[in-house]
Amino acid sequence: MWMWILGVVGGLVVLVLVALTGLVVSMRTKNRRGLAVVRRLGRFGRPSALRAGAGSPARGRR
Repeated sequence: MWMWILGVVGGLVVLVLVALTGLVVSMRTKNRRGLAVVRRLGRFGRPSALRAGAGSPARGRR
């Protein structure tokens, strides 16, 4: 039983590492298909980032 669980968890870890490596390589090489995937994935993080920064004062040049 434990070997099966370790195999599944290990497989998921390998799958995530391969996916992240693919995203990094596609961003570095500016591959169009890879960048489209990155843009689609970025939609999930942007609303929370905008909400988190809404209350803070403006920074940068004026």
